[in-house]
Amino acid sequence: YENTLKKGFEYIKKIKIFSHIITFDADGEHKITDLKKFNKFLNYDLVIGKRDKTNRILEGIISYIFFKKYKLYDPLSGFKMYSLRALYNFNKHLYLTDLTKKIVKNKRLNSINISINTQKRRGDPKVGGACKVNLKLIKILNYLVFN
Repeated sequence: YENTLKKGFEYIKKIKIFSHIITFDADGEHKITDLKKFNKFLNYDLVIGKRDKTNRILEGIISYIFFKKYKLYDPLSGFKMYSLRALYNFNKHLYLTDLTKKIVKNKRLNSINISINTQKRRGDPKVGGACKVNLKLIKILNYLVFN
C-alpha cells in the first residue's frame, strides 16, 4: 500500500503539472463526495481527513497521541491531500506516518484536519491480516512516542 503511494508521489513530482495529490483508500471506507471538501484548502501543504470513527482501538490511541503532540488527529487516515511543495522536501523512503509527522513538524509547511464521514469498508485490510496490522500499529505508536 505505502510503496504504491510512494511510487505515485514520485511519478507526479516528476511530471510537475499538479500542485497537490489526494490519497483515497479504495476499500469503500471514504465517501467520494468528501473530495469536494479539499478544494477549500489548496493553500495547505497537508490536509488530513479526520475520520468520524477509526477501525481499530490502536488507531484511536495513535490519533489521540498525535493530537496531543501536534494538534492534529488521524495521521493514519488514507484520505489526505499533500502539496507537491511538501513532498519535494522529503525522502521517498519514508513511511507515510513518518511523512505526515515530518510535514506537521516543519514550520514552513502548514497542516489542517477536515472532518470526513466514513462507511464500513469492504474486504480485508490491504496491509495484511489482524496480527500484521496490529504489529504495524504498535511500531507506529512506538515511533510517535519515542522519536
